[in-house]
Amino acid sequence: MASIIRCKACGAPLEFAQGEKVCTCKYCQSVNTLAIPENSQLYNRANELRNLCEFDRAIQIYEQMIEQDPQDAESYFGLVLCKYGIEYVQDPSSGKRIPTCRRLQMIPMAQDEDFKKALQYADDEIRRVYQGECAKIDKILSRARILASSGEKFDVFISYKETDDFGNRTEASVIAQDLYERLTRQGYRVFFARKTLESMAGVEYEPVIYSALHSAKVMLLLGTNPDQFQAVWVKNEWSRYLARMNGDPTCRLIPLYKDMKPEELPREVKSFQAIDMNHIGFEQDITDAVSRLVKRRGSSGGGQNVTMENIRHLGYLELEKKDFNKARELFGQALLHEPEDWQSYMGRVLCAYRARNMEEILNTVPPIDYRENGDYQMMKRFAPQEQLDQVKQWEQQTKAALVYYSDGLCKKGEDELRAGRFKEAKERFTEALKYNPGNYRGYLGKFCCTNCYHSWKDMTDPNYIRLPDEGGDFYKAMELAGPQQRAELENSLEQVRKKLKEIERKDITSSWMKVILVPLIFVPIYWMSVQLENVNAILLYVESDTFRSLLLLAWWFLGPILAIIFSGSAKYEQKRQFVREDGTIGTTEKKRKKLRGGEIRTFLHMAISIGLIIVCYSGLYAILYPALS
Repeated sequence: MASIIRCKACGAPLEFAQGEKVCTCKYCQSVNTLAIPENSQLYNRANELRNLCEFDRAIQIYEQMIEQDPQDAESYFGLVLCKYGIEYVQDPSSGKRIPTCRRLQMIPMAQDEDFKKALQYADDEIRRVYQGECAKIDKILSRARILASSGEKFDVFISYKETDDFGNRTEASVIAQDLYERLTRQGYRVFFARKTLESMAGVEYEPVIYSALHSAKVMLLLGTNPDQFQAVWVKNEWSRYLARMNGDPTCRLIPLYKDMKPEELPREVKSFQAIDMNHIGFEQDITDAVSRLVKRRGSSGGGQNVTMENIRHLGYLELEKKDFNKARELFGQALLHEPEDWQSYMGRVLCAYRARNMEEILNTVPPIDYRENGDYQMMKRFAPQEQLDQVKQWEQQTKAALVYYSDGLCKKGEDELRAGRFKEAKERFTEALKYNPGNYRGYLGKFCCTNCYHSWKDMTDPNYIRLPDEGGDFYKAMELAGPQQRAELENSLEQVRKKLKEIERKDITSSWMKVILVPLIFVPIYWMSVQLENVNAILLYVESDTFRSLLLLAWWFLGPILAIIFSGSAKYEQKRQFVREDGTIGTTEKKRKKLRGGEIRTFLHMAISIGLIIVCYSGLYAILYPALS
């Protein structure tokens, strides 16, 4: 069987003809080279780790393949992608996968030695693909380097794991936020991903992270178990910071641990003085350490003739510098002077989403739904009419962006459904409904995921057929669907009802036939077998053919019991797969169907069974006892 080769961008299986060197993935439209190493399974594993942003682990596999074949162009190219932290994410506007950088480097990818080796060992057709991809990546890197060089500088970088494997916020994240607020109040510029990256699109993260890692004098590395220190992004941050420390001895990394031993810290950071967060007053130890290493910023603002307008103006100036915490404080002070100042409320809205102006909020991907924000509501309450006209345009644009993004997530979910990845698909549809609760495709997709349907049309397939739960996702989808879609869903639902009624009629008929016909057919056959034999024959069988006699006796004594068992009226539903709330796939238990007339058939089956036992065994006794006595 031919090896399965997966797409570098999305991980889907590639379809290509024999001898092809370049092909396009039909799922994400990404161009893939097919200079595949002999060990394609190992190659796919390396690509899978890279797509999961496990760059260090992927590098180990690529290096292992290069060691086996020093002229393996594809492994060199994969190694370069890992060095630059290239992840392919879906562009919401085009639906195609575009490269984003998670490990910003200062030298262009075209100048990297491993990339040059990839070009050296590739043939002409594949070399052109590599060069084209490199050009796109270097263009992105160039923009990212500009953003990083002009970005905000930080004093302290807090590294931690935000959520656990179940999506719940970690204790380390809560402690990190307390430290962030404590240090920020004391005048330090602190990088804390939960707040610093709050209003940014994912593709904009790396320049900010790079700027923070290369400007912060202190890194606080938090964790409450060894696995958190080895988490992909956490390790990415502290390993890059350690590399910076090798060239800048003024930097300091401080590990902070809780509910674990210091010996369980990663080998690379064990040599640093660590702080146990279980100890009372550890926060003061941290602030003291930071104060020794970082010069605190001076306070801003103040001056003569302080007015509400001046304070508000200072707030907007801090917004331009992206000092959102300071700006929020200034807008709060302005509101103490004038509680109905709509412009200060607008400033607080911008601070909440870490944006310098409304355009940044409106152009953020994924889109931000700011409409329920309390400060935004207060701004609308006190804003003049001309501003409310502008607000109406904002909200229309936001609504369109939310609908568009939600539809994009639904499309991804439908692709996952067709591929049979129900857990991933359910996550997509659930996320889509967060952005647009009125998206009928989201509810329809969740219905398909729960029932392991590849498409909602599978609900009419006899192998999967079942009636949707009343008030469940399917009915919600029908309520939200347009006239045409609603008609299609109602038609499918009617087909399901008809097929279920047809199946029920067949089951009822089958049950009646088993209850009545099995005894009617069995009793004459049983009596004939008893009447045709006689005592002499029985004795002859026992003497001459023990096996045959035993079969005959087993038939006489066990036959009525088997007839009762096979004439039972019960019908059972087929086992089917379903997706649990945690995303795992389970199987339903064997369940008896509730058919019309079931109680009558059960009573009749019991009565016939009792009569069958009496007739068969009393007749057998009447014939055999005189002959054997």
